Amino acid sequence: MRATHVGQETALKQIIRLVEDAQTSKAPIQQLADKVAGYFVPFVVSISLLTLIIYIVLGFTIFDTMKKYSSYYQSMDDDGSSRGGHSTDMYGATKTEIILELAFRYAITVLSIACPCALGLATPTAVMVGTGIGASNGILIKGGEPLESAHKIRTIVFDKTGTITKGKPTVIDKRIFFQNSHMTLDRMLAIAGTAESGSEHPLALAVRNYCKEYFATEQLGLCRDFKAIWGYGLQARVSDIDSVINSTNSNSSQTYSVLIGNREWMKCNHLKVDDGIDKTMSVHEHDGHTAVLVAIDGKIVGMLAIADEVKPTAALTIYALQSLGLRTILLTGDNVKTARAIASQVGIKTVYAEVLPTHKERFIANLKENDKSHGKIAMVGDGINDSPALARADVGIAVGTGADVAVEAASIVLIRDELFDVVAAIMLSKKTVWRIRINFMFATVYNIIGIPIAAGVLLPAGVQLMPWMASAAMALSSVSVVVSSLLLRYFKKPRMDQFEKDSRYREWSLNKSNGIIVHRGIDNLPLHRSKGTSIISSLRNSRLSQIVGESISAIKNAIMDEKRKATVFFSDERFPNQNKEEEMELQISAL
Repeated sequence: MRATHVGQETALKQIIRLVEDAQTSKAPIQQLADKVAGYFVPFVVSISLLTLIIYIVLGFTIFDTMKKYSSYYQSMDDDGSSRGGHSTDMYGATKTEIILELAFRYAITVLSIACPCALGLATPTAVMVGTGIGASNGILIKGGEPLESAHKIRTIVFDKTGTITKGKPTVIDKRIFFQNSHMTLDRMLAIAGTAESGSEHPLALAVRNYCKEYFATEQLGLCRDFKAIWGYGLQARVSDIDSVINSTNSNSSQTYSVLIGNREWMKCNHLKVDDGIDKTMSVHEHDGHTAVLVAIDGKIVGMLAIADEVKPTAALTIYALQSLGLRTILLTGDNVKTARAIASQVGIKTVYAEVLPTHKERFIANLKENDKSHGKIAMVGDGINDSPALARADVGIAVGTGADVAVEAASIVLIRDELFDVVAAIMLSKKTVWRIRINFMFATVYNIIGIPIAAGVLLPAGVQLMPWMASAAMALSSVSVVVSSLLLRYFKKPRMDQFEKDSRYREWSLNKSNGIIVHRGIDNLPLHRSKGTSIISSLRNSRLSQIVGESISAIKNAIMDEKRKATVFFSDERFPNQNKEEEMELQISAL
C-alpha cells in the first residue's frame, strides 16, 4: 500500500479548506449590508446629536416639565427631600446641570441602542451555517456568492455523459458490414481497440476495455500517428494485430489505416455511408445509444454500438426542477437522434446536440447575454471539456466523481454523485437567502422601533430607556440574528418520494417524451453583429466554426449576396484528404 497524498494534500483536507474559505467569503447581498452600515453610523451619530440639542432646548423652554425625567428628580422622595437626607435642591444641581444630564443621557441611549452589528451579522452567520449544512449533506458550496446566486437560477444546462448518464459506457453491439477471409469480426475489433488506445474519450475507453475483455488480454497492438478530432472521431495507423487475435507473438508487419467516428467523420474523409449502414446506426440511436463506424484502409467495415445508462434519479430530478419553474436544457456532443432519445427518457424539452466541446463555453456565454433579464444560468457537468462552461456559468455545478479540473472550475460540487442534490442545492440556497432577509428585516425593524424609544418619544406615556437597557437590547439584537441563522441547521434535504408521490409526476412521466425540440449545434442561438463588424468575424461565431474548428481563422473571403447567402472561402488543414481550398455556401439568416 502506498500513500499518494498526505497532510494538506488529502481530499478531506481540501474539502475542509474549501468549506472554511466559503464560510468566510461574502455573499453579494452582504455588500448592501456594508453599504447601509456605512451610512448607518453617521446617521445614528446625527440622531444622537439632534436628540442632545432638542433636549437642551426643551429643558430651557419647559424646565418644570422636563426636570421630572431627570435622574436627580427621580432620586428624590415624594415630599421633595433627598432619599439620602441631603439638600432638597436636586442634590445641589443647578438648572443647567439637570438639563445637560437629561440631554446627554438620552443622546447616549440612542448611541447605545443603535448598532449596525445586527446588520453586519445578518449575512455572514447565515452563509456560515448554510455552507456547513450543505457540506454535511454532500453539497460543497464554494462561498457566499454561489450560495446566494443559486436561488436566482432560472435555466439549468446539463451535460449528458457522466451527468444525466452514469458515465460508464459499454459496448452492447458489434456489426461487420464487409467480411472476407482476411477481414473478420475479430480482426475488426482488434484493430478498433488498438486504435482507441491513444484516446482518453469515455467512448474510446469503453471500446478499449471491451476489446481487452473480448480477447482476454491486457496488451493490444501498436498505435501510431494518432489524431483525434473532437466531435468527429479519430484516425490512426495500427499494426501487430495478429498477436492480439492469436494471443501469440507474430512477425506480421501489416499496418492498417483506421478511421473511427460518426457519419460526418466518414463523409469528411470521402467515405460514403449507405442506407443500410445508416439504418443500422439509427436503430441504436433511437434507443439512446451511440453508434460509431469503423473504417479500415479506406472502407467502412463495421459498427460499434455503445450504451451509457441513464441515472435512475435523472428523470425525477428534471421533474423537480421543472416543477420549481426552471428551464432545463441538454447540451451534448452526441448526434441528434441519440440526444433526442436521452432527452425523452428524462423529460428535457430543449436539446442542443452535436455541440463541440470547445463551443460549450460559448453556448453558456450566449445564454447569459440573451437571458440577462431571466435570471441566472447554471451548468451541470463532470468532464474536462465541461470546465470552461462551468466557469462561465453564473453557477457551475460539478459532479464530484468527475474530472478534477471540472471540480475546480465549479462553484458547487456534488460530492456524492447524486444528481438529485442539484435540487437540494437550490432549495438550500432559497432557505439561506430567505433567512438572510429575515435577519435584515429584524435588524431594520429593531432599529426603526428602538431608536425613537431610546430618544424618548414615549416619555409622555411614561416609557423611557436607560443607557444600560439600550446596551442590553443592542446585544440581544445581535444574539437574536445569530439564533435566527442557526435555525438553518434544521434544513432537511428534499426527499425524492415527495415528488414521486405527486400526482402531476405520473402525468408528467407519461408525456415527458413529447414536445422535444432538438437543435443541431449552437447555430440556433441569436447571432448579434454590431455595426461595423465584418461578415467573417460574425461567421466565426456561427455554425461554420463548428464544422472547421480552429481553422475558421483561415477564412480568406466571404461574399454576401442580395439573398443573404454567403459564399465562404477557407483553407482547412484538419482533413488531409481534402483539397486545400474548399468553397462553402452558408445561409446566414442572422447577419
